[in-house]
Amino acid sequence: MGEDFIRRTRQAYRRLLQDSTRELRPSPLFLRDEEETTLYPCQLLTNDIPLSPGKRLLLLRHSKMSRVAVLDGNHVIGAVSGEAVKELRQLFERHGRGAPDAISVQVASTTPGSVQFEVSLVGRKAKRKVK
Repeated sequence: MGEDFIRRTRQAYRRLLQDSTRELRPSPLFLRDEEETTLYPCQLLTNDIPLSPGKRLLLLRHSKMSRVAVLDGNHVIGAVSGEAVKELRQLFERHGRGAPDAISVQVASTTPGSVQFEVSLVGRKAKRKVK
């Protein structure tokens, strides 16, 4: 009976160790081209918030299954809707470093008077060499 308990405890420990090492995989340094050019549809909470193309916003996810919120500074102004939520969750899984996850975006297109708008990810710009 004692040997069976020790064997099960060792198996559980190995399984836990393997699961935790899977979570420690390094995230990529740069976004792929198709990730930078994808547009994600979003919806404003109220239509009185002025948005213009090029404005910087932040996508935030508090936990793995929570909504993806759109933030302007420290104010929640909208949420991601539709199939884009699944794609963004996968993106957070690939590039995230734990909860809460945040990705910098910019407004790609908007219609005046509408609550719908689209955002695209902000890629990192390469630094120029100083001559």
